[in-house]
Amino acid sequence: LRHDEQKAIALTAANERNAFLLREIHHRVKNNLQTVMSLIRLQKMPQSDKDSLLGRIASMVAVHQEMYSTDRFETVEAAAYLRKLVEEISQSYGREVEVTFSADPVHLSGDRAMQLGLLYNELVSNAFKHAWPANQKGHLDVSLTEDDEGKVELVIADDGTGIVDTGKKNMGARLITAFVAQLGGEMETVSDNGTRVTVRFPVEQQGPEEVE
Repeated sequence: LRHDEQKAIALTAANERNAFLLREIHHRVKNNLQTVMSLIRLQKMPQSDKDSLLGRIASMVAVHQEMYSTDRFETVEAAAYLRKLVEEISQSYGREVEVTFSADPVHLSGDRAMQLGLLYNELVSNAFKHAWPANQKGHLDVSLTEDDEGKVELVIADDGTGIVDTGKKNMGARLITAFVAQLGGEMETVSDNGTRVTVRFPVEQQGPEEVE
């Protein structure tokens, strides 16, 4: 019994040590990414490009911050993570946009949460940049749901002017296609009295996805 008790104490200590190390790793990665963001702010480059880069890195920072602040290293609760991201994006653009956010308690692995965050950043940023004319108030509706079969649905809908198809894919559009593919999902876009983007993907990756 004494031997078993000593093993249990040693195992508990090892688990606490591992948790501390993981927490420290995510904290340092977050700090390193924030340092990169500071360097980007000092670079001479178009402000729009700078903002796009900073937004993408911020979505990665948020995953690591969520992990070490909650001590959940295997999964991330997407709702809290995405809510925080949309608030930061809204503040960065400084536009009068009312955001409605609703989400089921969806839990994703760290990798998938980061892929979703990068996709989400592109979609929400696109809405803030292109959905409404300058100085016009707008509304953005964001929802995240999970069904009984482990399928997640992300919907981002605005009441803006709709999408104008120029036949060309810019960097943001190519990234969105790549992130959807990484999630093993599919995307549908409807432009009618605004733009509604729906992305459906499995909670767990079903297999390797080829990204063009």
